[in-house]
Parts: sequence; structure tokens; C-alpha cells
Amino acid sequence: MIIKSKKIMAGLLFALSLVTIVPANNAFAETSTVTEAERQNYLQFIKNECRKTDDNLYYNPKDGKYYKLALTANGPQKPKNEDVGQYFTNEDGSIIYNQWKQVKIPGKDKYAWRYFDSDGKCLEGYQIIDGKKYYFSKRLEGNVNSYLKTNWWRDDDDQWRYSYPDGSIKEGWLNYNGNWYYIYSDALMAKDTTTPDGYHVNSKGVWIS
Repeated sequence: MIIKSKKIMAGLLFALSLVTIVPANNAFAETSTVTEAERQNYLQFIKNECRKTDDNLYYNPKDGKYYKLALTANGPQKPKNEDVGQYFTNEDGSIIYNQWKQVKIPGKDKYAWRYFDSDGKCLEGYQIIDGKKYYFSKRLEGNVNSYLKTNWWRDDDDQWRYSYPDGSIKEGWLNYNGNWYYIYSDALMAKDTTTPDGYHVNSKGVWIS
């Protein structure tokens, strides 16, 4: 019966939201609230209705949610608010996607912004979001950065670049502390050159009137 099977699956998913998952070859503890049959049904749900991502998560296109394969018996195994591969989670364990998220920078008393795409991955490098261009720092040696760059910042070649306070990048003239600077479309500050509209800037990037 289709209706009955849907009700069973709905009940199963609710029950599984209260527990964690174990590998298929592990037995549940005596205190488990999930039966072997329920576990097998869940594994079939993962196999038949979800597709595996590159980060060992399973995406169900019907409900738009991500699931983990492993179950344990001793309560929810909710991911912490940190990386799950390239994925990040909210405090309730749900994966963040299609939104900005302000996060605390480890080891520093400051916060930064990240943006998570439709696959739940935090963006890095140059990106266009809602028609605006942004730059997010890249991952270095496996460490996650992906922070939105704002105001003045130096690139890997120690060159100055500028993103507006909201992180957006705009080509053109910038009046900063009474001086005029020309910023290219990749946020690079022009220096010791003639700008596209014919003005000269010195080695510090300041327009020479």
C-alpha cells in the first residue's frame, strides 16, 4: 500500500531524527530505540532515494535534505557547527545552503562572513551573488578559510586590493581618507600607472592631480 508505506517512512524518519546511525555491520546497543528492521528500511531509503555527494553525505531531491549513512543508538549524533568535509551545519545539525552565515574566526576575537551555495558548500575565490561580485579567501593546506574579504586586503602576491564594506567589488574610483584610488574589476588597486580613463596614480595608488 503506497499510503501506508509513506506513513511508515515518515514515522521512520521521525524516529531516526531522535537517534544516530551505526555502520551496517554493527549491532545496536540494548538501549537502542531503532530496530534492525527500521535500520534496514533507512538504509534502503538512502540507497534508493538519495544520491551520494563527494563528502559522504546523501542528498534526497524530494525533500531537499542531506542525510548521513551511519546510525548510532545512543541519541542524536548532530554535527557540531563546523566543517563536515566542505559542508557546514547550523547548531541544530542541519546543513547550511543558499545563504550568508557570519562565523567566528578561530583564535581571533572577530567574525567574518561566508556564503553557502545550493549544494551546501562555502564559496571561495571570486563569486557573483545576486548580481554583485565578491571575493572569498581560499583554503590553504586543507584549512578552511573562505571568508568574505572587505575593505583593504593583500593578495598572495602582497598586492593591495579593495572590497567595499559589504564585500562587493566595483571597478572605478574610490575616495578613501581624502585620497583617490582606482580599483580594477578584480579589486586590485592601480599603482604607478595610468588608469583606463587617463589619470596617473603613484606607487601608493594615489591619484596625482
